[in-house]
Amino acid sequence: MSYDILNDQMDDTTVLHLSHSVTGLMYAKDSKGNDDESKPVEIELYGRASKVHRQWLALALRKQDAKQHKKAKTPDEMLEENAEFFATMTVGIKNMKLGEVELNTKEAYKQLYAKPKLMWITEQVSEKLGDVESFLQK
Repeated sequence: MSYDILNDQMDDTTVLHLSHSVTGLMYAKDSKGNDDESKPVEIELYGRASKVHRQWLALALRKQDAKQHKKAKTPDEMLEENAEFFATMTVGIKNMKLGEVELNTKEAYKQLYAKPKLMWITEQVSEKLGDVESFLQK
């Protein structure tokens, strides 16, 4: 009997439980300022098998073809482009805000990912997106 590879399909999304490199896994705070472990700080992400990712990739390739003869991107342009990508790949963020900004829209996600001092978040998101096992159906 042959192995049915369709049993190993990838899910469209996965969830990242955000971790702080000093304090560990992150949670929303309760009224006393303590971690509320019933409210993990999570980022749900679209993966490479999702339609959202495929559409973004197709659009990015069309833009690249149109700008083939343009000069190299500045660091700020690259940061903006990366923020756009990560915001597009974000389904939602739970139990986290950015100052007074609620992280519940694509524009808010872009603000988060565009902050150089929060690159540790972007690095975790990038790592999770590249982790195929995170998307494999269980």
